[in-house]
Amino acid sequence: MPPVGHPFRYTVIAHAPRRILGPIADERLDALVERLPLGRGDHALEIGSGKGELLVRLLARWPEATAEGFDRTPWFNAAARAAAEAAGVADRLSILETDAPGPLVADRSVALTIAMGATGILGDAAQTVAGLAAATRPGGIVVYGDGIWIREPLAEGMNAFGMTRDELPEGPEGL
Repeated sequence: MPPVGHPFRYTVIAHAPRRILGPIADERLDALVERLPLGRGDHALEIGSGKGELLVRLLARWPEATAEGFDRTPWFNAAARAAAEAAGVADRLSILETDAPGPLVADRSVALTIAMGATGILGDAAQTVAGLAAATRPGGIVVYGDGIWIREPLAEGMNAFGMTRDELPEGPEGL
């Protein structure tokens, strides 16, 4: 747990009970994993990989692939490594701690690049998609998902997370 005053403290506390930190439900994540074919020698990378749940599930489903996750939160990275170990995929998953993965993911030939709820890590939405595309080989797959407001956020909450109201769009009604 981050100490009092640490900038990640509230993020780590808020996400403590969650394995999936992005804007996707558990069953939809499983369906997504089934649709993302990775074969022998294929490599996936995820920026803002959080606790590594998507990458762990991908590697469990596609045993001939490797993956790399980038996240700035050491507590989430530790959870990702533990999840990979528990799932038996730790030998095929690298977790890197960084605030600026842009140079690490640029100009690569990756089969699958992912950003789920981590838009700000490479800039705005367009910059994030462009960065993912630059890292993806021709014929590869880019998966992008952003957060949404499902109800009006409290000013205190936005302040605690260092967010502004306009960072995320409104979610569809009925969510």
